[in-house]
This record gives sequence, C-alpha cells and structure tokens, in this order.
Amino acid sequence: RRLSVEGTERTREDPLGSLVRAYHQTESLVKRNEAFNAFVKLRDSTPGFSTIFREVPNGYSGPDKGRSIVGFVGGEKKTYVTSSDEMAQVLRQEGVATIPGIGPAMQLFKELITSRNPAFLVGNTMIDAPTAVFRIASDAGGAHKIPEAIYEVVRGYIDATKGITTGTFKDADLAQYLKSGGGMGGRTYDETAKRGMESVEDLMRTGHPLAINSVADARRMILDIARMEPVVALAERGELGPRLAAYRMAKKRGLSEAQSVVAGRDVTVDFMDGGTYVKWLNQVIPFLNPAVQGAAYIPRVVAANPKGAASVAAVGLVAPTIVAEIWNNSDPQRAKDYRDVPNYMKNRGLIWMLPGKAPINERGEREPQFHVVNLRQLAVVPSITRKLMQDAVGEDTQS
Repeated sequence: RRLSVEGTERTREDPLGSLVRAYHQTESLVKRNEAFNAFVKLRDSTPGFSTIFREVPNGYSGPDKGRSIVGFVGGEKKTYVTSSDEMAQVLRQEGVATIPGIGPAMQLFKELITSRNPAFLVGNTMIDAPTAVFRIASDAGGAHKIPEAIYEVVRGYIDATKGITTGTFKDADLAQYLKSGGGMGGRTYDETAKRGMESVEDLMRTGHPLAINSVADARRMILDIARMEPVVALAERGELGPRLAAYRMAKKRGLSEAQSVVAGRDVTVDFMDGGTYVKWLNQVIPFLNPAVQGAAYIPRVVAANPKGAASVAAVGLVAPTIVAEIWNNSDPQRAKDYRDVPNYMKNRGLIWMLPGKAPINERGEREPQFHVVNLRQLAVVPSITRKLMQDAVGEDTQS
C-alpha cells in the first residue's frame, strides 16, 4: 500500500503488480550501485584515474555538481565527481531525452517496418548472416575459419529458436549470453500500475502460450496477432542467432565471459552503441544511429584484426566478386543485360546474372533476371573490386 499514490491509478493497483514494480525499482538501484562500485575500484587500482573520478564530501555543491554521482561502498554513502559528462550519465543510468510526441511515434513507425514486418525479418536475416560470418572469421584468425564460422552461424540460428513457443530461451549458451549482458535492450520497463499488472498476467499464464483457457486468453491472442507479436518474437530470435555464434566462437578462443559477450554484441551492429546527439536525432531521423554504426563497422573489424579481416575479405568478398564479374560478362547478351542493371542495385553487394532467356515486358523490353546478395556495410568491398576490374579492361562507365 505504501507504493500507492492517492488520486492516481496506483491506488487501485493490484498487490502483485506493486511487487513487480518494487522489484524492478530495487534491482535497478542494485545494478546502478554495482556500476558505481566498479568505478570506485578502478579509481583505487589505476594510477591517475583519480583526476577523472574524484571523491568529494556528501552534499557537494561545487561548480561541477552536475557531474556528481552518489553511491554506497560497503554500506557507506559516498559522493564522487567525474570530469566526463558521459561517465556521469552512464553511472546515473540516464537515457537519451525523449522528444515529446515525436519519439514514441517514430519508435512505433520503426517497429512497423522492421520488427513487426515479415518481409524485413527475412531480408534482415539474409544480410546479417554474411556480415556475421565476416566478423567471426576475421576475429578468429582469417579465411581458414570461414567454414567454422558458417557452421556456428547456422547452429546459432537454430539454437536461438529453441523455446520460442513458450517464450523461453532453452539453449544454455544463449541463456548465459543474455544473463551476462548480451541483450540488445529491447523494450524498456514502464513503471506504471498498468504495466505492473500486465507483467503479473504474463507470469500467471499457465500452459502453452497458444492455449486458450479463458476469455482473457482469447482476447490476448487476438491482440498479439493484430500487433504482429509472433513476428516480433521471430525477429528477436533471428537477431540473437549470429550473436550466439560469435559468443561461442569467442569462448572457444579462450576469451573471458565479458569479452565473449562483447564479441556477440559487436558481430553485426550493437544497437545500444551511439553518441548522445546521434541517438537524440535518431528519434526524428529513422535508423540514423544504425547507419552511423554501420559506417564504422569495417574500420572497427579491420582495427581489431587487420590480417584476419584482409584474408576473409579476399576469400569471402573479392574472389566471389571476380567470379561473378567473369560470369556476368562471359556472354555478349548477358553482358549487355548486366550493364542494364542499375548501379544502385550493384552497389548493394554481389550481382549474379541468372542463366536463361530474359522475359519481355508489356513494353517489349527485356527484363534481365539477376540475384542480389545484399551485403549492407560489406558491399563497399565488391563495389571497389568491380571498379578496379572495369578500369583494368577499359569498361569503366563512371568518372
């Protein structure tokens, strides 16, 4: 009852809903204080770190009060001040400021065309898989690791779907990866009485999720289908497949739990990465932050393992592009059809002209048939390779 507030919906809150909300509040404070203590330990063990993170008296009101952080060390209240605005935001667990009205609306728009869109689910999986193989094999040492990386990615997708019908993660490695911090954030907890009760209803639901034992179950199932919740569940598992593969490969290489989790988060794009301003603008400009992170993807992979990345790029990207270019230009008609493929399509990745006679449309024009292997941020390598080959044979059509 002490959690209720007179005159609000919380006065009518179910006791179990209050317990769920109270537990979340308590756990958030515990995690925040764990992070605080980690920085205190870092300060005590690292020479020079005290200039960045210094202790001040409790109740400090100096000029840099805005960067003060309060926590408990051994049960004793302590106050520290950092010279970094970003560090203060992290230790306080402050999120990016939400633009009223626009932020939530844009989030819904992005969900409708991504995680709640079956077409995006299939397309994104086809893009993430080669990207993950490239990163995993590069980190593991080079092109000779490509077969193992492919095997682990396929295995990761399969194992990530285990338990999907019950809303659980049955694979032990995946459960450990998520427990250690490998999740991509997902939906944030809404500290309202309504959400607390929804959590209780989820926990009280018995039997198979598809079972209908009451009118409430039937209503919930209809709403879930209308909101494309099954697609959201599949999208979540598809996102976790490559990350599970990278996590397992990192563990095989003898990396620590924390390093292995980071390998899983970085295997494609870590959606929690991003600067303050870009994340703020991402609320207005859809997918700005993933685009910025994607642009930095190849430099980060190369910086982590230059030799491994170079050999994987040579075998996995350059060689297939050369083979495709030879095939696409090996027949006069096929070469002509290939030249008609728009550059914006070619620059998406690998283009493979399909054999057979091209169909004729209603305007009497040939419609070349081709397959595109969409490589997203990796597409720059095939694009450069094609450009160099065109220059070499004098067929360059671009300045």
